Amino acid sequence: MSIKDNILQIQQNLKNYPNAELMAVSKHRSLEEIQEVLKYDIKILGENRVQEAEQKFPHLNAQKHLIGHLQKNKIKKAIEMFDQIDSADSMKLITKIDQEAQKKDIIYPILIQINISRDENKYGFLRENFLEIIPELKKLKNINIRGLMTIPRHEEDPQKTAKYFQEMRMLYLETKNELNLQTLSMGMSQDYKIALDHGSNLIRVGSLIFELMIQKP
Repeated sequence: MSIKDNILQIQQNLKNYPNAELMAVSKHRSLEEIQEVLKYDIKILGENRVQEAEQKFPHLNAQKHLIGHLQKNKIKKAIEMFDQIDSADSMKLITKIDQEAQKKDIIYPILIQINISRDENKYGFLRENFLEIIPELKKLKNINIRGLMTIPRHEEDPQKTAKYFQEMRMLYLETKNELNLQTLSMGMSQDYKIALDHGSNLIRVGSLIFELMIQKP
């Protein structure tokens, strides 16, 4: 299947979820590949690294999100290059984003990353830690906490993945009104359909878009 066919298949699946959006993950993809993707009504790009985005983003017309771990010494550059940081994974990082946004006199949008599967190899707040810091988050004046994001541990059993997504949905609903959340970002190439069934309204898809493979219906 071509890039066009891949995108059309995913967009067809999204029709059953009218509030959900598709982010194309452009990590390690060439400028030409990304430009091809943008022809097919893709409005959001996700990059993992500031350095890689520096090479490509000036040539691309799309909404640009940082979805990888952000080092504190790259916050200033990230705010300048990205429209949103979707991987705010510690209170120190969030506070520094707020401080940098204050210097620029802007309100900067972020998603808070939750380590819902308690994976030692992943970044993000544990559920209980996130709930504890909500009072501190509400004191910050120059960030807009738009929602939550997660990358659960890989599981061969789809039911285990579904369990993580259900826990995220419950956490999102529990905190939605208090923080005025709008986005629940979960689901990637291998599990986005499960995530959509559990309330995700922003999926992050890379290989299923860019790799010319035979997709299952």
